[in-house]
Amino acid sequence: MTDTPPAIEPFLARLCGGEITDEDYVGYFMNEYGEQLVFAQRRGEKTTRLWHSDADWEMFLVGDHSIRLDGPLDGMITVSGLIISQEEATWLYGRDAPDRHLRRELQGTAGDASAAPAMTRCVAHHSPDTKEPPGL
Repeated sequence: MTDTPPAIEPFLARLCGGEITDEDYVGYFMNEYGEQLVFAQRRGEKTTRLWHSDADWEMFLVGDHSIRLDGPLDGMITVSGLIISQEEATWLYGRDAPDRHLRRELQGTAGDASAAPAMTRCVAHHSPDTKEPPGL
């Protein structure tokens, strides 16, 4: 028996149909309606890949200023054209901020994997019993 937990990346790749490897910083979220979101950031890429089950797992590219509060309807939150809820925006913003360092090459460490920070994983699940997440 091994103490190593099974990798989540292959599961998420099968779930959303996207290319996700153990080199990606990944996140998973299920909202109160059972809709699922998958987030993957690859080191050095300027955008994050986002898949949403309610959008038939279409991939959306998310950059630093992609979460918008100026949708066609008052109070609508969008990310790269996808309408999302406040709880999804809060989760996505929480995933987006910590991985910004992965979007750029680390000064003086290009090609030196041992000097780069370890990749991390995040999994979240919203339960109707929990309080609403704080606003953006």
